[in-house]
Amino acid sequence: MATTFRLLGKPLLTGLAASILLVLIMVFVTINFQVILPLGVLLFYLSGRINKSVPLSIVMKLLLIMWSFIVLFALFVLTEIPALFYIPLFCLLSCWLAIWAPKLKLRSGILLTFFAVMVVFFMLYVIPISLKDSLSEALYKPMPVAELTDLNNSIISTGDFKGKTVVLDFFGTWCKPCIQELKELNHVQQYFKDDPSVAFFVINADLGGDTPEKFERFIAAQSYRFSYLYDHESSFFKQLQLNTSGLPYLLVVDKNGMLRWQHVGFNSAETNFAENLITTIRQIQDEE
Repeated sequence: MATTFRLLGKPLLTGLAASILLVLIMVFVTINFQVILPLGVLLFYLSGRINKSVPLSIVMKLLLIMWSFIVLFALFVLTEIPALFYIPLFCLLSCWLAIWAPKLKLRSGILLTFFAVMVVFFMLYVIPISLKDSLSEALYKPMPVAELTDLNNSIISTGDFKGKTVVLDFFGTWCKPCIQELKELNHVQQYFKDDPSVAFFVINADLGGDTPEKFERFIAAQSYRFSYLYDHESSFFKQLQLNTSGLPYLLVVDKNGMLRWQHVGFNSAETNFAENLITTIRQIQDEE
């Protein structure tokens, strides 16, 4: 019994440690999937190397090392962004290569080099596309009429937006992805700064314990020149009848008051976010 535990314990604990480290990095450091992919590949490659001499079958070692990460990633990432399924697959392959490739001797270097090239390709090119396709969606439905409050406590009706292409960004002061997205959104606003037919509004969704006072303090600490609005009791946010309650939530509205495009969430691996949003706005303008 003790011998069996020692045999199973080493790969099990090694994989669990790698999984916990990745989760902690995603929670407290970065959720940029362009970082998570190579980091996960490296951690599970090292886990495989550590356990390559354990007298168990390759399948058993892979199962013991990888199960915790695959389960956690599936529960907390793939349920929201299923297009990133290849990240745990790459981690599994790296672990397998660490255990199996040394048996190939000279050919192992070629195989590992090819694998590294594929990781870099997915990291730089595939992940941004996956995020764009997963987080963005074209729409065509009327925008509900609602009342919002500006920083002077004046009432602004969404009906007043007609006649312009409008970008609405629902936001929370506590939301790290929201804050990261503002930088990209500012680039887009600067691109259209000489076009009066495009307007940008950052709307506090009144979620997560936010208050108008917290929102004003946040704005005072920033240098962005957006038009800021407050959605009391999340009234407008609820009227949109979204399939998600997550933030940030970005909408593009055409000059006729039709919701035309949405983007749910933000990940700093979306290296083409600003470019895609500019293209979307221009396409909507060209259709009108």
